[in-house]
Amino acid sequence: MTRRRSLDEVLGTAVVSGELPTGTVLKIQALSVEHGVSRSVIREALRILETLGMVVARQRVGITVLGREHWRLLDPQVIAWRSQADDAHTQLHELMQLRAIIEPAAAEFAARQGTEEQLAAIARAAEEMATTYRDRRPAAFAQADLDFHSAIVAAASSSVLAQLSDTVLAALRLRYSGSVPVFDDEGERAVGIHVRLADALASRDAAAAADLTRTLVDQTRGRLDETPETPEHTGDAVTATSGHDS
Repeated sequence: MTRRRSLDEVLGTAVVSGELPTGTVLKIQALSVEHGVSRSVIREALRILETLGMVVARQRVGITVLGREHWRLLDPQVIAWRSQADDAHTQLHELMQLRAIIEPAAAEFAARQGTEEQLAAIARAAEEMATTYRDRRPAAFAQADLDFHSAIVAAASSSVLAQLSDTVLAALRLRYSGSVPVFDDEGERAVGIHVRLADALASRDAAAAADLTRTLVDQTRGRLDETPETPEHTGDAVTATSGHDS
């Protein structure tokens, strides 16, 4: 059964796709009639979009759609909506640039500041990645990968990095959208790097942990550069969930 989309998702997707262009003035009554819901439901959906910087209420004008420069581009909801729009490939590259900045620093901090329990959680996630990859269990593998990177951010013990963790995980989920194969030679190499990274963290080798993280991110960025903007590997598409979902 197809999941029924919430109204904020319907309207947010329309904004990011350009179906509701910048400058469009939204009328609550018209939206209520169009979508067959009450005015209060429309107001709540628009309130959510306003918190995401996608619309603004202006006196004597009404609720107006804002341009991308105003959007909260690091919010997982906006990331998810943009992933269905024409600029999905551009967004993925932008998020990979962000990962290249955030994740090596998180790995370095984790090696220096993580507790033994936190580092053990990273090692378990790496072991689960290796096992599920070998068994060709895509959904379980994707979840183990998310758990691995989430555990590194947690072990970094940085409140600033923690606030960016949902963005990092949203970027990782896009990795499994089907645009890049999972089970191939490069995928196997990536699993090996994850295991080595877990070992470096367990040894508290901050420099090696940061370098291995850069290698992982660079590998994914390289693969994206080789992949057409239109996904052709839908057989590898998987879904994973996380406790960090908003």
